[in-house]
Amino acid sequence: MTDPFEKIFSQTKRGIILHVKATPKADRDAVGKIVETADQQMALSVKTKAIADKGKANKAIIALLAKHLCLKKAQISLVSGSTSRHKSFLLSGEDVTLDGLINSLNPKSTSG
Repeated sequence: MTDPFEKIFSQTKRGIILHVKATPKADRDAVGKIVETADQQMALSVKTKAIADKGKANKAIIALLAKHLCLKKAQISLVSGSTSRHKSFLLSGEDVTLDGLINSLNPKSTSG
């Protein structure tokens, strides 16, 4: 059975793409659950207190993702959606694996 967390990732030659539905100016910083976007794509819900002004929310989301995924901020780059709530981030580095990312987001996962 496919882990639902796999639906928010796409494998590429450069690394793994994570699809995010961002909520800036939220009451708290949080990595939430998997949600379906208006275009029926699955994405990880991420909320940040930062405002969507001059990239502040994007930087805050990168910091939040780095913390939750146990990555360095330099390993995460925004590849699409800089001014949209629907964003795609490239997660790169030799230590970045799909199983590791899924386990970081869902410790109960038994992927392998």
